[in-house]
Amino acid sequence: MTEPCYPHNLNHLARFINQPSFPYTLHQFPFHHNHPDEQAPANIEDLPLFEGEIKVHHSAIATHYVPSDLCGAGGLHCKFIQSTPSFHGHRHHDTVFVVLDESKKGMEGMEISHVLLFFSFRYHQQNFLCALINWFIHDDEPDHDTGMWTVQMEHDRCGQLTIEVINVGSIA
Repeated sequence: MTEPCYPHNLNHLARFINQPSFPYTLHQFPFHHNHPDEQAPANIEDLPLFEGEIKVHHSAIATHYVPSDLCGAGGLHCKFIQSTPSFHGHRHHDTVFVVLDESKKGMEGMEISHVLLFFSFRYHQQNFLCALINWFIHDDEPDHDTGMWTVQMEHDRCGQLTIEVINVGSIA
């Protein structure tokens, strides 16, 4: 469901959600979609132009198959992933696994990110369902005491969150 209280214009939406680099990041998305093995230009003027309408959503549904748990319809399960300013009176932004390399098994082909915004837009007669995310970075090895990996949000050299637009379909 589209959330009505958000601006539909990219620059207005970026100001509304306090993400000034969102326009550049969104302009990178169609470039990477068409040229997956190339590095995007540094200037927004050199990226594909997007002037369409953006629709914001507060959740997405992930459907996945769990062969070890056949309680669902043949092992299928659904999970709501949320990114909302008010969930029981508090902000709620889920953490997700993003598949970066399907040729690698399990977690080796995934990274962890934090969903800042779900949105959709139409570009060149194609609909895109996307998420604005902030990547997590992990230490080089698991914690000595717990054996678990520790993560922290990634920031750029200026201390700002590093954000990226991804296709919702890449969320595991």
